[in-house]
Amino acid sequence: MELRSQEVRTLAPENDPLKMGMGWKVEDLSKPQIMVESTFGDSHPGSAHLDQFVKEAVQAVNDNGGKAARYFATDMCDGIAQGHDGINYSLPHRDAIVNLVEAQANASVYDGGVFIASCDKSVPAMLMSIGRLKDMSAIVVTGGVMEAHTLPKEYVVSDPACAINELLTLEQIGKFDAWEKTGVIPNSQLDYYKHNACPSCGACSFMGTASTMQIMAEALGLMLPGTALMPATAPELKQAAYDAAVELLKAGDYKKAAAAFSTFGAEWPKSAYAADAVYWRGSCLFALEQYKSTINVQNSLIRSYPKHPRVADAMISVASSQAALGNVKAASATLAKVIKQYPNSDAAKTAAQLQKTLK
Repeated sequence: MELRSQEVRTLAPENDPLKMGMGWKVEDLSKPQIMVESTFGDSHPGSAHLDQFVKEAVQAVNDNGGKAARYFATDMCDGIAQGHDGINYSLPHRDAIVNLVEAQANASVYDGGVFIASCDKSVPAMLMSIGRLKDMSAIVVTGGVMEAHTLPKEYVVSDPACAINELLTLEQIGKFDAWEKTGVIPNSQLDYYKHNACPSCGACSFMGTASTMQIMAEALGLMLPGTALMPATAPELKQAAYDAAVELLKAGDYKKAAAAFSTFGAEWPKSAYAADAVYWRGSCLFALEQYKSTINVQNSLIRSYPKHPRVADAMISVASSQAALGNVKAASATLAKVIKQYPNSDAAKTAAQLQKTLK
């Protein structure tokens, strides 16, 4: 079946030159065209960090044979709109996003879409948009929830209605504001609560509509399992990205796995798994018979992480690549280094066996 984007190309001759005006290459025009829509913007903590997810989605599409196009429909925040006429725009602006996304998708015509949002109007807006875009494959990505602030002892108050008095989240600010107005706490204490109630980006960390909408999106099968309500700063997100790449490797899709490990290293260079990601990327490249690239990648691991437990295996990978390229002398020298630097190790035994096969 022909992609919808390709059908439109035959109907609108202006399509190709206009996209090339944005930097598209000729070969991009025939690829599956994927819309990456988000509510990114400096409007509130639930959307201010979504650009990093947009970047990752775009790279994933482009690395795997598609061409991504970014679209934005910045949402407003009910919290910032409260207490004045701004709150009257809450539901209308949700519907405005739905209309805008529908128009963006249908005006250009895309083969699929990644829809990125976090909060109580933006997530349902994306779900409503997907409902209207019946011919488009779609997946939702949410930006997680913000952290809670741990209060120092002098700011902990006893409130029977609060399950954990030591944690501060945004929904408590209204209560503390009322307490300040009635003299229960001083203004300086209220200021502390206001200045620390939102310690990170992400949706508000209480079971409001933002949270329930994320859960509903996952329950509908429109999100990856287990990704709703993850803290926006959780290290588990890094682990999830790494595990996804490993699963691609196990499935034998070495090209996608190599791209995923590369993305992981670029996004989280200080992660505890950064060195492993380099090694596995090199292993994928070796499986793809890209021997020169394998040597470059594995040597970068050896230089950057000289004490890492995978260095010996990386050296064997380098030697195997050198042998595959016909450079037997270099391969033999590399294997000799493994035996000398890692005596009595499994890697040394493997190196000795490989030396016997060199001709």
